[in-house]
Amino acid sequence: DSRHGGVISLRSDIRLTTRDELTLRTGFTNNRRGLGYPDSLFGNNALRDARTDSSTLHLTWRRTLSEDEEWMASFYRNYESGTEEWLASAPPLYPAVPLNRNRSSERANAELQHRFAINSEARLVWGLEGRRDSTQAAFLFAGMNQPAINMYRAFSNLDWHLDPRWQLNLGGLLEKNSEAAAQFIPRAFVNWQASSSDTFRAGYARAWQQRNLFDLYGDVRAYDPVSHKLLAEPYIANPDLRVSKVDTVELGYLGRFPTLDSTIDVRVFNERITDFVIRKFTSSPSPVDLPLPSSQFTNLASPVVLRGLEYQFRARPAVATELLFSHTLISRHSDDPAVVKRTSPYAASLTWLQRYGAGWSSTAS
Repeated sequence: DSRHGGVISLRSDIRLTTRDELTLRTGFTNNRRGLGYPDSLFGNNALRDARTDSSTLHLTWRRTLSEDEEWMASFYRNYESGTEEWLASAPPLYPAVPLNRNRSSERANAELQHRFAINSEARLVWGLEGRRDSTQAAFLFAGMNQPAINMYRAFSNLDWHLDPRWQLNLGGLLEKNSEAAAQFIPRAFVNWQASSSDTFRAGYARAWQQRNLFDLYGDVRAYDPVSHKLLAEPYIANPDLRVSKVDTVELGYLGRFPTLDSTIDVRVFNERITDFVIRKFTSSPSPVDLPLPSSQFTNLASPVVLRGLEYQFRARPAVATELLFSHTLISRHSDDPAVVKRTSPYAASLTWLQRYGAGWSSTAS
């Protein structure tokens, strides 16, 4: 395999007035990459070269009225196109079947946000956002153009110091997707600073994973170029696919200790995922000629539950030395063994950072 990429980017910051600032970011990338395997069945994933080009434009305006109040408006547009073509074969029945994954996609996003202080103890941020996604990819949607997905959001977050030791954080997001019903996403956390070195936290959060166009309408087919007979249907559309929901409850502790100038951050959590999306192999509703399996994205009937403990220990045994140790343990529960295997039961890392002066430093992990 090979990979070759080129990038050009530009950022410009313009101070319009003492209160207003404009930021422009733009860029273009192109990539060439070798893909596939020489022994794939019927050449359905044969050796080939893929080309991808993308361009981005991001414009942000900020108005700072004071240290405690700011308005922000932003707009960005991203465009991506890809070319990926090859020939598959199933001798002696079908000597050469042209396949391609040529595609183009576009995303446009606009957002307005307002941050201000209600009083000396409470700060609030609220905003509105709109986004539009469109894709042109005949191979993904059986030659049909799929409708664009429009998404709208309204969000707010309150940071409230009830007293010097207690801090409350409340957030809410109302999200409407053109392909799904409106969803409300709450978030609530409380922090208690028991002492100058010990802080405890507890909270609940919900998240929704929006489905993309391919999850809903993905319909991939391969035809005989001469007779136009359906040879294979690797993906079948599922417009009834439900949105996955994740509910998380967590307890945490942050400790600071003078010994070794160290800190430890501990988190115990329980995550419950409803309507988890899996790829399920099934028979094609249409007769196919080749013995290639068909599949469809569908929802898992039972929830997936992840319970775990994770912590991070950071220490400075010397002025120029820093050690960082992270460890995560996860207990996984699901009726589908394949889903359980998607998450590792543990992970650990140890990092040593050393500064020598004169601009020299090293990292070992």
